[in-house]
Amino acid sequence: MKVLHVVPHYQDGLGYEENHLGFAQATLGVEVTIVTSTGLPHQWAAYSNNGVESTSNAETVIDRGVTIRRLPPAIEVQSRSQLILKGLGTVFEDEFPDVLHLHAPVGGLTVQSLRFARTQRIPVVIDSHINYFNLRPFNMKKRVYYQAFARLILPLCRSVIKRFLPHTPDAETVLDRVLKIDSDIVTQTSLGADAAEFRFDSEARTRVTADLEIDPSAKLVLFAGRITPPKDIDVLIAACNTLWDKLDFHLLLVGPIDEEYKNHLAQQCDPTHSNRIHFLGMIPNDKMPGFFSAADVGVWPGDPAVSILEAMACSLPLILSASDTTRHLIIGDNGIPFSRRNSSELASALSLVLTDVERRNSMSENSRLLAENVFDWKVVAKRTNQVYEEILQGTDEHIQPIWDSRFSSVA
Repeated sequence: MKVLHVVPHYQDGLGYEENHLGFAQATLGVEVTIVTSTGLPHQWAAYSNNGVESTSNAETVIDRGVTIRRLPPAIEVQSRSQLILKGLGTVFEDEFPDVLHLHAPVGGLTVQSLRFARTQRIPVVIDSHINYFNLRPFNMKKRVYYQAFARLILPLCRSVIKRFLPHTPDAETVLDRVLKIDSDIVTQTSLGADAAEFRFDSEARTRVTADLEIDPSAKLVLFAGRITPPKDIDVLIAACNTLWDKLDFHLLLVGPIDEEYKNHLAQQCDPTHSNRIHFLGMIPNDKMPGFFSAADVGVWPGDPAVSILEAMACSLPLILSASDTTRHLIIGDNGIPFSRRNSSELASALSLVLTDVERRNSMSENSRLLAENVFDWKVVAKRTNQVYEEILQGTDEHIQPIWDSRFSSVA
């Protein structure tokens, strides 16, 4: 089976499916080509490991059995997030895949790719991780934009669009209510993490506490992701302020943050305990298993991040704000939900996990089980390949939602 993934940007090491799914599929015997831009969006370029930048030259490389074809953009808008690729039609003629896999239900590249798919009658699968928080603010301009796709573009290509793959329950709701997608062509899937790369390191705690000059007996609470207002780190700090005098713990905040917002958050911390909050900045992806392994609990108080899955694979217990973007991540008693923006509920959950060793150990084991059996990229790839086979064979097994699976029924 030959699959063509078309994505606006690809950067090795970042956690989204366009950077991992194809490689996991290749290990299962699928012939995979990734077509992408020669550059990166500005926010990625600032943290790129290899300095990929836009050029005027197309290039093709083979990486771990996957063909990566980079094409220069013909048009770029909105900080490179919307683009059209030069020479994409030629790639379709060269590759002529069995399945086209797109990674966004809207956008210029989606329209461009669907045009070629219609011409060659290639069946199309479309991932969607558009949650309601991605749509904020859902103003009139956005409403008109999405209505254009819902009423004109997607129906026009209905003959080749065979399946939509939402990554969260909330993304499924957006497909239904905003893009008016028929539920009969929706199969739920998820982002993932490499459970072989992300796993518990028993020596990490000693290294991390030594580097940060923290007493190794103190507990560690961790957040990892872009540190911006929608992540609700202020709520996490407020919860910590009520617990500093009762519990010996430190708060590790891993991820990029601008200096003004960093100062704002630092001012929210009880000044008598300001030495217990650590802004660690951007950490290379290959170093993150050490920080996840060193921590006692991971907290994502606001909008979620793909780092939750990587933390889970490192056996980290979770505390997440309750929503349809997170409920599938704690289906195995590996985490505790709390009402978003409720610092008292968050403080209670933190206190429980930090003081109850038996509960914490059980949550840790369950996080790893869930990561291995449901969210490992190989499991996600196998499931996605099954969707392709259904489409090509004209069958429909009605695969149950990945977040409703249980450990014994997956993998």
